[in-house]
Amino acid sequence: MRSFLIVFFLSCQLATIFSQSANNTFFQGFSEEVSGKRFGYHSPLPTVSESLLLRGRQDFEAISWSTEVMPEQINSAYINLIWIFGMDVHSDPVKFDLWLNGEEILAFQNSKSSSIGEKKFKGKEGTILTLNTTMLDKYEDQMGFAILKIPSRLIKKGLKNLIAISTKTQGNNAWFMTFRSPIFENITAYQNKVVVKENGQLFHSISFDFIHIGSEENAVVKFLSQEKSIQLNAGFNKLELNVPMVQDSSNYTANIKIGSQAPIEKSVAMAPVREWQIYLVQHTHTDIGYTRPQTEILAEHLKYIDYALDFCDRTDNYPDAAKFRWTCETSWSIREYLKSRPRKQIDRLLQRIREGRIEATGMFLNYSEIMDESALATQTKTLKMLKNQGIDVTTAMQNDVNGIAWCLVDYFSQTDVKYVTMGIHAHRARKPFEIPTSFWWESPAGNRLLAFRSEHYQHGNSLSLTTGQQDVFRNNLSDYLAGLEAKSYPYDRIALQFSGYVTDNSPPSAKVCDIIRDWNEKYEWPKLKSALASEFMVYLDEKHGEELPTHKLAWPDWWTDGVASAANETKMSRLTQIQMNTISAILSMTRLLAFPLPKGHLEETEAIYDQLLFYNEHTHGAAESITEPLSQNTINQWNMKSAYVWEAAKKAHLLEEKALAFIQAALPPDEVPTITVFNTLNWGRSGFLKLFIQHEVIPSGTEFSILDEKGREVPSQRYEERMEGAYFGLWLENIPPFGFKTYSINPKIINDKRDESGQPGFENQYYKIDFCNQKGIIKQIYDKDLKINLLDKNDSLSLGQMIYEQLDNRHQLERLTNTTRDTIYKALKGKRTLLSDIKELKRMSGSIYNSIVFHGNLPGCVDEKGVEIEIRLYHFKKKIEFHYKMSKLPVIDPESVYVAFPFQLENANLQFEAQGGLVRPGKDQLEGTSSDWNTIQNFASVRNEENQIVFVSNEIPLVQFGAINTGRYYYKLHPATNHIFSWVLNNYWVTNFKASQGGELRWSYSICSSDDNSTEFATKFGMEERTPLLSRIQLANSPMNDSSKLFEKSALNLDFPGLILINARPSMDDKGIILHLREVEGGHISLSKEKIQQETGASEIMEVSILEEKIQNLQDKIKFDHFETKFIKLIFDQENIK
Repeated sequence: MRSFLIVFFLSCQLATIFSQSANNTFFQGFSEEVSGKRFGYHSPLPTVSESLLLRGRQDFEAISWSTEVMPEQINSAYINLIWIFGMDVHSDPVKFDLWLNGEEILAFQNSKSSSIGEKKFKGKEGTILTLNTTMLDKYEDQMGFAILKIPSRLIKKGLKNLIAISTKTQGNNAWFMTFRSPIFENITAYQNKVVVKENGQLFHSISFDFIHIGSEENAVVKFLSQEKSIQLNAGFNKLELNVPMVQDSSNYTANIKIGSQAPIEKSVAMAPVREWQIYLVQHTHTDIGYTRPQTEILAEHLKYIDYALDFCDRTDNYPDAAKFRWTCETSWSIREYLKSRPRKQIDRLLQRIREGRIEATGMFLNYSEIMDESALATQTKTLKMLKNQGIDVTTAMQNDVNGIAWCLVDYFSQTDVKYVTMGIHAHRARKPFEIPTSFWWESPAGNRLLAFRSEHYQHGNSLSLTTGQQDVFRNNLSDYLAGLEAKSYPYDRIALQFSGYVTDNSPPSAKVCDIIRDWNEKYEWPKLKSALASEFMVYLDEKHGEELPTHKLAWPDWWTDGVASAANETKMSRLTQIQMNTISAILSMTRLLAFPLPKGHLEETEAIYDQLLFYNEHTHGAAESITEPLSQNTINQWNMKSAYVWEAAKKAHLLEEKALAFIQAALPPDEVPTITVFNTLNWGRSGFLKLFIQHEVIPSGTEFSILDEKGREVPSQRYEERMEGAYFGLWLENIPPFGFKTYSINPKIINDKRDESGQPGFENQYYKIDFCNQKGIIKQIYDKDLKINLLDKNDSLSLGQMIYEQLDNRHQLERLTNTTRDTIYKALKGKRTLLSDIKELKRMSGSIYNSIVFHGNLPGCVDEKGVEIEIRLYHFKKKIEFHYKMSKLPVIDPESVYVAFPFQLENANLQFEAQGGLVRPGKDQLEGTSSDWNTIQNFASVRNEENQIVFVSNEIPLVQFGAINTGRYYYKLHPATNHIFSWVLNNYWVTNFKASQGGELRWSYSICSSDDNSTEFATKFGMEERTPLLSRIQLANSPMNDSSKLFEKSALNLDFPGLILINARPSMDDKGIILHLREVEGGHISLSKEKIQQETGASEIMEVSILEEKIQNLQDKIKFDHFETKFIKLIFDQENIK
């Protein structure tokens, strides 16, 4: 760090005597806090960051503090109290009232403009408050020293005096803060980390910073044959000297004389300055909303590209390092720009991209972790469009969000994207690595991207780069670089991101070009360079690539806890993503069966995915979504955000109906009604199907049976009825892999044996379940095959128990922010309530499963109807289902709901499926990435050397492992138990996410246990539970020929050990289908090209990239190495389409 030499004019004892002198007129205005909101923030002094904060809002109480003890005798008519302040610059100022010992003595207000200097406010009996702004912070808000001049007769002698600041203003975020630190007379002498150019020579720069408490005095500094004087005013004062450069580290003596005091000799450490080059990467952080409504944001980002082009023109004659450069953070805005601008403007953009003045990057938007692998693959399609326009994209940027999907390493490795930069915002989050770090980020398959964990995406702004205060920026940059050197940062170059203004969705600005030009004219080192995001990555790759470490680890995101603030919409996002997988599979089956696809299906699919991508984008609401949950901006932004997922769901259902209608052409009619059931997974499966059958097919009250092709009856259960039909559940066996099977509906045969009578015990051939209403729900699940209890019998919670957590306030979770890094755990204050008054409502026996329904109360969380939990034991599959239903009360106070699953297997590990790989918490992830909670794609499991328990939720993605960890912020998790806690909902954020959620919420879990402890088993169980069977009912019709009968068919059999079909979809050129495949067991697979060709009739089979660009024609075999992801294209002759 900067070499600080802090000089106290006198010892602490003498300083106390000095401050108590009857002739002294300056005293400590802050001694200790009394009341008000604490807040961590930067101040004019590098060692002071804790404050008391007051905003012009009714939910902020007055701030108050005490002064030092005043002398018993004061000889002067006035005294001065001095303390450190910060104040918002705001177009709508707040009026603040200042009180002394309970008496209101003056009023003051925020400034409307950013400026350095003094501003005075007069009050009673000659009272004057001087706000001496000595610096503007990164937001160009004012920081400095407050001096309160007060008539001595108003002071309580021999006592501490009370100062308070209040406001009557409401609904205004403008603020004032008093820093919780006294001010001491001191001098700080240090070398700046710069080399100054002056008259053709190079010099080192030395600063002398004075904190002065008292009247004006003159100070003289003599150092290395130079002498310079400065007038000291109360507060902060700076003197600078340029001195000859040194070649070695050494200490030199400075002589300092203040007024009539005796001279002071002090040592100043000097050393050669490291020759740094700073890549300054300007970008616009893309929030779809947050700062302003989406209706404004979407259009503005396109205008920003127009501005960027104009700024390029404006700075063409600047020195190269100062020319305007701008990185477009998301590929979405480039895509839309290419669609919405005249050809001339597009050509301007393409030219500037070729010149290296503007850069397009690889992420469509900045994403949360609730996107599945198929959706993440879809978002890369924009790269194909950009490439077709001649735009090379080599770098992906993920900003704000502090995690990123592991599968993107595999995806991008098949494109021109070689680098990923993470401008993480570690708010409510730990962050990996102590300093900005570069490394090779490797996927389970061994693919690599060069990754850079940079500072915050506006770190350049935080150093005051854009304020125009060169001295403040120099000091901040010097401190920052010294910190990197002290922590052994290995390079002489670093990239810092910044925006034109200190706000998200900031327009670009050319102001920094002048700042860079002026800096480089004054300083030889560090050199500043206006740069693109890729430039620093290219430097790392070319100069240090071979020496960088490799991390084959996931990068989970801390911020996904926020998606639980809208549990119902997040549920719908997950369901719709799965639905899109099944729809694209049906379309692919249709193509494999040589039938035509509906016109416009590619455009419809893209439109639905766009809606899903916008919902899964990391911005969920307005900046004031928590503080002002009922404001128009908050309401409007959430309505638009939620509309993305509901529109996607609506359009997906329409596209599903269209896809099924087109594949129906491959299904011959029969003389009786039929049901065709489709399995979109690549292995044969048995499972449950719930469907609606009209009375036209099965008249109301009619007994019926459903038969397979061999005349065997399909187990079925009847559910609720509507006027036009009823819902039925079917258990269907052996649906072919990636294929279908037909069944006939036959009247007059009794099939439903559902019984609602109570029966003792609850077990089947697989499990025996014991209940405990006092402890919760389930106290034991005994696996009859494994001969073990799956639960921790010593835990205080039983399986299925709900925990309702209410915190005293949200701010307990704010101990980790971008400016405050309090890593010491403090237990959260609040209370936890368990589901109570648990009663068994009924038991039901059916042809498919038996179930038991419980009811419980969760006061404060749900309405008087309580919580209903149905537990199902299936007759034909080894699994247990849990179905929850409750009507949530809208609660704005901070709350959470968890469901406990206290599993236990001896010597077992926890693990979960992330996008692209299996993660053991705390082991297969970068240290500092999300540890308190994680987001599962399809499953989590408890696994030892012999057995495993698999846990799945179709609707709820968040889990906590080992315990309820909320607020611990583990740097690396070491789960003490096998327990899993499903985190159903919360509203713990202070911004962006929803403040409350209400209404009926339904969700479910599936668990199974097995002596098959493979990843393949867990993956298949997870995908089967989340991927529904689809069905198509055909009315009775005369068969077209005598051969019409029930049948089954696999459109493509890819049932190989360890191979998972992630997605099958029509190709972008609509000439074939794309198979997205992943090996999950860590083995090797070889597929026969000839067999696939014979089975499908494909004219050509090739391996393609994620962008569907040809990698190679396949010869005899399609080979998969361990954990490899491949994209295989099957091409069909169009003339063979029926």
